[in-house]
Amino acid sequence: MGGRSNRTGWLLIVAIVFCIRAGAQVELYGVDLKSNGNFSFGYSSDFNDTSSDHGLYLGADANVNGFYYSPNFLSFSVQPYYQRSQANSDFQSLTNSSGLNSTVNIFSGSHFPGTVSYSYAKDSTGQFGIPGSQQGLLTNGNGSGFGIGWGVMLPGLPKLNFNFNDNSNENTIYGSDAKAKNDQKNFSVQEFYAWDGWQTGAGYSHFNSDATFPSFLEGVENPHTTTSSNQYQFSANHPLPKNGTFSASFNRNSYDSTYSDDRPTVNSNGTVDNFNTVFTMRPTNRLSLAADGNYTDNAMDQFTEQVISAGGAVPTYSLGTVRAFRVNTSAGYILTKNLFVSGDVAHQEQFFMGDEFKLTTYGGNVAYNYARPLFGALNFSFGAYDGATQDGHTGLGLTANVNFNRKIHQWDVDAYFDYAQNVQTLLIFYTASSMTYGGHVMKKFGDRTFWNTTYAAGQTAFSTDNNGGSRTDSLSTSVMYKRIQANAFWSQSNGESILTPSGLLSVPGNLPPGVISPNEIVFFNSKAYGFGLSSLLFRRLTINGGYSKANGGTNSVSSLYSSDTEIWRAQMRYRFRKLYLDAGYTRFYQNVGSSSTLPSAVSSYFVGVSRWFNFF
Repeated sequence: MGGRSNRTGWLLIVAIVFCIRAGAQVELYGVDLKSNGNFSFGYSSDFNDTSSDHGLYLGADANVNGFYYSPNFLSFSVQPYYQRSQANSDFQSLTNSSGLNSTVNIFSGSHFPGTVSYSYAKDSTGQFGIPGSQQGLLTNGNGSGFGIGWGVMLPGLPKLNFNFNDNSNENTIYGSDAKAKNDQKNFSVQEFYAWDGWQTGAGYSHFNSDATFPSFLEGVENPHTTTSSNQYQFSANHPLPKNGTFSASFNRNSYDSTYSDDRPTVNSNGTVDNFNTVFTMRPTNRLSLAADGNYTDNAMDQFTEQVISAGGAVPTYSLGTVRAFRVNTSAGYILTKNLFVSGDVAHQEQFFMGDEFKLTTYGGNVAYNYARPLFGALNFSFGAYDGATQDGHTGLGLTANVNFNRKIHQWDVDAYFDYAQNVQTLLIFYTASSMTYGGHVMKKFGDRTFWNTTYAAGQTAFSTDNNGGSRTDSLSTSVMYKRIQANAFWSQSNGESILTPSGLLSVPGNLPPGVISPNEIVFFNSKAYGFGLSSLLFRRLTINGGYSKANGGTNSVSSLYSSDTEIWRAQMRYRFRKLYLDAGYTRFYQNVGSSSTLPSAVSSYFVGVSRWFNFF
């Protein structure tokens, strides 16, 4: 009797909710409010090889926004959701996430505008990223974020912006017991000022990160890093005669990072200064001139900042600190309407490990643009570069770029090709070759059928290591016939990366092999493919479904692992006025080969009704 009474109570509440009429916009004590949302009710079940769970569910989401007195005085927006999987639409009902997103704007119409935001997500689905892959390892976790910003915009005085953010995320990779956690805090102040033709900017930011890594990827226990950094920056630019400009910038970044696991603790710290200046001028409509210079006392600084912002451990560069100076001059001239030529001379010097290296390069480039209504558009350029160090000739470098666009018998065709051989990398005694190419084809068949497909590929290689570099390929295609659409995708990638709490971070192409310690390099490979089908039938009935599969692995000095992820999904929705009848099915499987836990395999289905409301 008790169970029947509970079910009767549930059904009574649902009946009342789904039968009430929508209200209108309200104003109460000077607060102007608008709100709408959805309620859903139904039956769901999920099961795996060892257990099952089923029962009634109730979900809801809302969008509340409004203002007090005036939108320029105080305005707000709040979006709560409960068991609605707001962030998981790609994976349907893999998890029933609940949370809140909110923002408050204060004095937005004054000289002192401010904003406060807060977000929270529980039991949400995410991805542990794999570079170049359309599907990484799926994760489940919680996260929250808080932010506050304030501005000082007084006339005739420098404009100031103050910001503080505090974000926290904790995730578990499905099919393993590996956890990743990252707590980040950031404070920054920015200044902008214009006077006598100068545009200036200055800023300071402080960043703290406390992160835990997935242990199975590194083959160690309890990998953990804490990082603190301070950055100072200044920039200025001013127009010059003859359509010219001058700009200069200075950045100083200091960091202190500690990495620990079951081995001895490693501490990394340093201060990096970077100075840039650029000069451009166009004396005539055909002639353009440019010069730029750069000095840094650690040429790997940019990659270090990327790793720090992702919560990763600061890499220990095997070649040590690299101080570098570079100056470049160039000139370009338009010979004809479609023909452009340019040349440049660059000199750079680098100091590391007690030695000094110098390199001077000379180069030229020819670019041609051909465009005719009948033949489409063709743009191509070719360049050659030669260089010499104090030890002698370094060899010839080549670059090429081709872009094509044309309509061929109702086919829209786009293609591109970029190639570079023996182009200088970050360190002057390394060269790299790279190639990217791809295209897009689209055609309309009759009045209601469309087809298009896109392919892209890219790879890099280094002069000193045949195993270095990376490779990515991706292919996608779709067909639309009336109200039916089908699509499919395929991708693969491999290369070198650095481990961070949110995924693998690809090592940039301008960092040659040997720069980062081999103990920190993670070699990855990944393949993914899938297809989908969706249809809008009878203007009210929507059906969609799909399949995706990804597999791959990593290889580092201390560990080796493989993974396999597979998802089936299907969903139906029928609309009747403000009511929706929903049904769906999801089959999810993920296995992490070296994990001590069993694969994660879950099948779930649901059926229910939902209703849209304008509350007020």
